[in-house]
Amino acid sequence: MDRKLIEYWDFNIEVQNTNQSIDDIKNKTQSLKGYIVESNINNTNNINAHLTIKIPRENINEMTDYLQGVGKVNYSSNRTEDVTMEYYDTEARLQVLKKQEERLLSFMEGKTNSIQDLLAVEQELSRVRAERESLQARMNYLNNATSYSQISIYLSQRSGGEITTPKGTWGQAVQGFISSLNSLINLGNTLIIGFFMAIPYLFVIGIVYLITHYIRNRKKK
Repeated sequence: MDRKLIEYWDFNIEVQNTNQSIDDIKNKTQSLKGYIVESNINNTNNINAHLTIKIPRENINEMTDYLQGVGKVNYSSNRTEDVTMEYYDTEARLQVLKKQEERLLSFMEGKTNSIQDLLAVEQELSRVRAERESLQARMNYLNNATSYSQISIYLSQRSGGEITTPKGTWGQAVQGFISSLNSLINLGNTLIIGFFMAIPYLFVIGIVYLITHYIRNRKKK
């Protein structure tokens, strides 16, 4: 008995250009015979996006490796749900219902059945078919869920002023230097914002000073 697992992945990735990354991920998904389940983009100060995709289980490693290179992965996780018992139980119940349906149809084709018997069989046949269709829908879901891995991807765009670590041989060597520059840039941004926020207060203080200075000069005269 093969185990039936539903696999879920979560990625939180910081990228340089969210829109471009979305297009790249969609193209990669299609190339791996997957599909997009959901796509949401939130345009605020930084562009954020959320994608949910389905990838065939045999291609999941290639997709997760690809996502590692899309940008800076802040968080990733993987979990599985074992639905083996439900899968085979549903499969067995479907087989039983199909045989019941065949027997009921065979009984209805008999020429010696009374109208009362036919009505009773027809009612039972409707019940069996409704239950079979419900189980078949669940079976279709389980087949899809265990054949494809689901990946939830959260994308956030870096601030325009930040300097990112280059890839390649020198990437690790300059990590500390880049981090320091990013901190200085963020500090500079904070000081500039603080300065512009203080302008109205400085203007009021200047007016008060000029009025006070004018009054003092008038008194001296």
